[in-house]
Amino acid sequence: MRKLIALLFALFLLAGCGMQTRYTLLAHVADFLDPEQKSGEVESPAPIDVELYLPDDDGDLKTPDQDGHLVQLVGKPDAVEALALTIAALVTETGGQNLELTAGLYLAEADADAIYIDEYKVTETSLTLAPKESGTLTLNLELSRSDPAFSRIGEEGFRVGVKLTAKNAKGFRYELKTLDASLTTRRLGEILR
Repeated sequence: MRKLIALLFALFLLAGCGMQTRYTLLAHVADFLDPEQKSGEVESPAPIDVELYLPDDDGDLKTPDQDGHLVQLVGKPDAVEALALTIAALVTETGGQNLELTAGLYLAEADADAIYIDEYKVTETSLTLAPKESGTLTLNLELSRSDPAFSRIGEEGFRVGVKLTAKNAKGFRYELKTLDASLTTRRLGEILR
């Protein structure tokens, strides 16, 4: 009887798979990062302007990676109909003065060697913190085929990165809480090849 119920359930699910069916592959990328890649701290005796480039593939925040992170697709990129990214970081001011933060999300072609330019910026957000205050800096991106930036997704994949800018900072801590990526397609088999 259980086998019959399982078979009927499977047939019911397959009956819903037609030309209009869309599949979304969701990855909670933050779960795969080492703890040291998800957090950091900036301290200075005097107020300074700081730029951090994340992810920092070489692990040295003092020598920023200008090429971002290469995301390679398995299968055919023309099977992708939409791309969504959600990034959220908890930031705490530790230097005892107001802190102004700006985070920009950049998306470029796979062969780009410098992605942190206005041409590749796809979204931006800002946050102001009082002394010792914490807040969440969140970036959301949803791209479909009709968006000009979508054309940057090619056979070799694409490059993505976040530029975090702090003005007049004496100190702050940051911790990545969310890094989710999803791809939507109608042709699941072509993505999974």
